[in-house]
Amino acid sequence: MIRLFISLYLILLAGVFAYKAIGQYAITPMVHDWIELDRTNDYIGGFYMLDALHQRLPPDEFDAVLANYPDRSNLPLTMMTSTDTAIPAPIRERLVAGESNVLDLEADIIYHRLSGPEPGRVVALGPVGTYEPLMEASRWYELSMFVVLAMPVFFWLARLQAKLRGLERVATRLGEGDLSARASEKGGDRVGRLNQAFNRMAERLENLIASHRSLTNAVAHELRTPVTRARFQLDMMRQETDEAERQGYMYGVSDDIDELADLVDELLTYARFDRAPLSPSLTPHNLHQSLDKVVASYRHSSDIRVEYSGVWHAGDENRAMVPFEPRHLERAIGNLVGNAHKYAHSRIRILVRQDGDRCEVVVEDDGPGIPVDERQRVFEPFRRLDSSRTRSTGGYGLGLAIVRQVALWHRGRVTVTDSDLGGACFCVSWPTVW
Repeated sequence: MIRLFISLYLILLAGVFAYKAIGQYAITPMVHDWIELDRTNDYIGGFYMLDALHQRLPPDEFDAVLANYPDRSNLPLTMMTSTDTAIPAPIRERLVAGESNVLDLEADIIYHRLSGPEPGRVVALGPVGTYEPLMEASRWYELSMFVVLAMPVFFWLARLQAKLRGLERVATRLGEGDLSARASEKGGDRVGRLNQAFNRMAERLENLIASHRSLTNAVAHELRTPVTRARFQLDMMRQETDEAERQGYMYGVSDDIDELADLVDELLTYARFDRAPLSPSLTPHNLHQSLDKVVASYRHSSDIRVEYSGVWHAGDENRAMVPFEPRHLERAIGNLVGNAHKYAHSRIRILVRQDGDRCEVVVEDDGPGIPVDERQRVFEPFRRLDSSRTRSTGGYGLGLAIVRQVALWHRGRVTVTDSDLGGACFCVSWPTVW
């Protein structure tokens, strides 16, 4: 901290001295003539009286008057001649040239050339005694400013260093693997918005690492099954002599490879959305056309009826234009419809609601529904329910996780509740105005 204090204090001193230098060597010469005129006007009344006495009194009486000049006066008066060597040469030259009042600003003395019977006589007034101790006190006051300035700077830096050390300790804990470490956001501990930004970074880092660990563990588990199955079938095919049985094993290996390809595709899609930043802006697209495209792919795939109507926009194309990314949202809604298609008995319904500055797409079915205690966990990657929605229905447990990531990418959210149809009701909502 001492090094930081010294460097900052030296910068402050340099700034102060630069300011004073500008005032001393640039501003003072500019106002020199004004100061001289102002000081001359201060004494012009006294000079008038001296000139009047000098003109009216004989020289010996005039000298007697000056001899009785009070010694206690704060304005010393000295009689001289215009050629007196005690007068600085530049001023002496100006007096000899005929100027009546010449100010020596540095010595704070003004020289007045008397008019009258002895034109060569000069009266020197000054320096003003009252100013000297005041000027000395002013100089000491200016010097003490640097000492006084050092104290608040030192305490301010000490407080700042304490805050930064606290932030450094949290950063060290985070670097050592304690992902729960967070900086204090109390008023006295904050360094501007640095603590808040650090905590957001730590939360993002914790979520990414947790997601990475979860994904890594889940991938290892998911890949093991088809790989083990394919290896087993290859071993069996190598030992099998019956051609029909060998063909069956070969088709089984092919199915395992297709399953692995589908799993890798799902993993890449999830990873892309999991690491994608929030979209700063989205352009309007026709939501009705996107939903109609999703519904068309399921309309004739089975006996389950997919109900969707464009009545929500009532034929108004402007109302159908909503800010979203078509490819990503269609993937999310397609996942919801596909998920509902696995568990619905006979009906799937898609609704659209617009409420102020938000848009909602609802997908519900008449299947068995989702238990309340599982409704948050169902969006976790590779999460499958143990009750009605089981592994036997297929999939890898990434479809709803992708839906959540797409919703977050749109700065929205996805929720699940009970449907009026008797099954699950998924709602994806996002803001349309930012």
